[in-house]
Amino acid sequence: MNAVILAGGMGTRLHPLSIKRPKPMLPFFDAPLLEHIILSLKSNGFSDICICLCHMPELVRDYFGGGERLGVRIEYRLEAEPRGTAGAVKLCEDFIGGEDFLVMSGDAVSSLDLASLMLRHREAGAELSIALYACRDVSEYGAVYCGGDGRVLQINEKSAPECAYSQLASTGIYAVSTSVLKAVPEGCACDFASELFPRLISAGRPVYGFCLPGCWFDVGSPSSYRAAALYALSHDEILISARGRVRGQGSEASYVSSEAKLGEGAVIAPGCVICGASELGPGAFLRGSVVCSAQIGEAAVVCGSVLFPGSSVGAGCAIGEGCVVADGAVIGCGSVLERGSVVYPDMSFPPSSHASGRFYGEETASLRFDSSATIRCAVSEISPAAALSMGCAAGKAGSVCAAFSGGAYARVLSEAYLSGAAAAGARAILLDAKTPASAAFAAIAYGAGSCAYFSQTGGRLELRVYSGSGLSAERSFLRKLEKAASSPALSRSDSTKYGDIIQIGSCPELYVSAIKKLYAGGSCRIRLHDTGASAAFLHTALESCGLILSDAPGCAEFRLLPDGSELSAADENGLPIERDAIATLAAFSLFHLGRQEFAVPYGFPEGAAGILSDAGAQIFRLRRDGAAAERCFSALPWCFDGCFTAAAIIFLMAREGKTLAELCGETPQTARITRNYKARGSRQDIYHALEGRFDASERIFGLKLRCTLGWAHILPLPGNEYRVCSEAKSEEEAFLINSRCGEIIECA
Repeated sequence: MNAVILAGGMGTRLHPLSIKRPKPMLPFFDAPLLEHIILSLKSNGFSDICICLCHMPELVRDYFGGGERLGVRIEYRLEAEPRGTAGAVKLCEDFIGGEDFLVMSGDAVSSLDLASLMLRHREAGAELSIALYACRDVSEYGAVYCGGDGRVLQINEKSAPECAYSQLASTGIYAVSTSVLKAVPEGCACDFASELFPRLISAGRPVYGFCLPGCWFDVGSPSSYRAAALYALSHDEILISARGRVRGQGSEASYVSSEAKLGEGAVIAPGCVICGASELGPGAFLRGSVVCSAQIGEAAVVCGSVLFPGSSVGAGCAIGEGCVVADGAVIGCGSVLERGSVVYPDMSFPPSSHASGRFYGEETASLRFDSSATIRCAVSEISPAAALSMGCAAGKAGSVCAAFSGGAYARVLSEAYLSGAAAAGARAILLDAKTPASAAFAAIAYGAGSCAYFSQTGGRLELRVYSGSGLSAERSFLRKLEKAASSPALSRSDSTKYGDIIQIGSCPELYVSAIKKLYAGGSCRIRLHDTGASAAFLHTALESCGLILSDAPGCAEFRLLPDGSELSAADENGLPIERDAIATLAAFSLFHLGRQEFAVPYGFPEGAAGILSDAGAQIFRLRRDGAAAERCFSALPWCFDGCFTAAAIIFLMAREGKTLAELCGETPQTARITRNYKARGSRQDIYHALEGRFDASERIFGLKLRCTLGWAHILPLPGNEYRVCSEAKSEEEAFLINSRCGEIIECA
């Protein structure tokens, strides 16, 4: 049988371990990771293997050659530029021939029954079958949702936990029929997960998912590399290429290479992997660590860490939990590396150093955006080089805006980011926006493809990235920035095609002017709490419209978050307005002010949306309605901009001459109840059970259900809990829907 191994990735998430080698060549129990994969294929009956290479291909070819040493036949295909996973496999079409074949990635350890996958693939009549593995956290994988017969209904690739409709992860191992390759375009990039799978599923072609006997472990980061090594200690079937011996069993196991040298009194506690020609000095103590051809001095203590070839830890050092010491790094005698410290290749610490954090040398940073498209870190963690590289990646996707607040270093980073964008040939715009919300709005106004906002508060830094529509940037775009930040190379445009950096100094006026466009006459008296630049923008807009701002009691109160993203309010009686009620009130205010189209958050109350629709408004839901919703949002971003939300409500109060309490009383509201439930079953089983008991369902962001009484929105939480938000015309009906969902979740 034929197999294709995808081994061309740069492995940026594995930095600093993958800086000096492609990730399939990571040392793993005295052999490259790729050797374990090849031998696993061989044991499953795959003797003809084609390896797709791109990054540092010579290291792979020189080591494996034609495969004779391992008893297989190996061919290679080289990608001059990355073509995506499916595009890379397309290069192997001549090798594959006309038979079904296997595809697997070169960055996982596995003992899965791959022969069984091929058999089940043929029996099901599938064109493409995915090997699945149950995981607690599928956010770094594709979460695969299957029907009862195993047919794949939906795949959410590297999405937020609430968008994962099962806890079955795609392992990156596929059984593929040659007919699938016809759907892969010639000569251009195409990815299995993000492009080909959705295309095949929407076309109704048979794509199946199967859970297989055996174990699987992704090696995507230094922490998962260490975890995979420790996991393999208790799973002998993974260690088919190991050249040392395993001491003990289960949680008491450790591994020591036959080449390792142990000094007198050196202690190797359970959970250690000592590979290659590692040397441990007298009295050294190791626990829960992976050491690959490294030197550890006398009486040094290493706990829960990874040390790579050529690195050296001096006598008396203490290396804390979760540390990573990359190739050639030297930690001087008596030094302390605190928990989680990361040392990049060839860094050197003098004796008696006390270090904490990341130490890059000439490399740029390894950065991660959270679910709100934000990096929150110490100022030192984003270097100008990292900002330059990220800006270059952003510039390849179109024009770029950036803004900053709070400190000189934030300005330096924003200018470096724009310099990178210009080097990539993009139009780069430096905004004088003073809040993230106003920067996102300005990016819309100037037609930018994306916007980065750097804010500095003392020694802390935040970087937020928005799309050209003013929403948080998509995860796929953020991953490109993360990858760029981890790469020392700046990929730039031809010298004749550099972009230009433009500085614009009218953003506050533009923002205030846009807010004022909602004003439709009249007057009112309100109280606005001053919470920074956002409140100042709104204050300016309201005063210029002749509205009265007061500190006197008995006025409606409005308060903005400092970044301008959200509004809170209380009526004239001091009663706080619920968040959902504010969103609904703002929508109805805009409708009465003449707005006919609305882009609302996915979780916007269904009842309110229905009433607006019945009155003639057109409702677009973000996440569900794609480009149409984003265009509508860009025209007036009231949902995620507190200044616009406040203005819509206040301007309607002024025009109608009504209090906030009166407007709230006139705005239709549905009853909503939110409760959490603890589940016992798998997520896929729970969602199957819920969908089977309701009239209609929608899988966009969590699971949304509809019945005759109303709606329910199900969101998964950590610890196998689920949040159920139910909505109906009355509290009694909302409670009934909520309880019904809760019973299903707890019993499924």
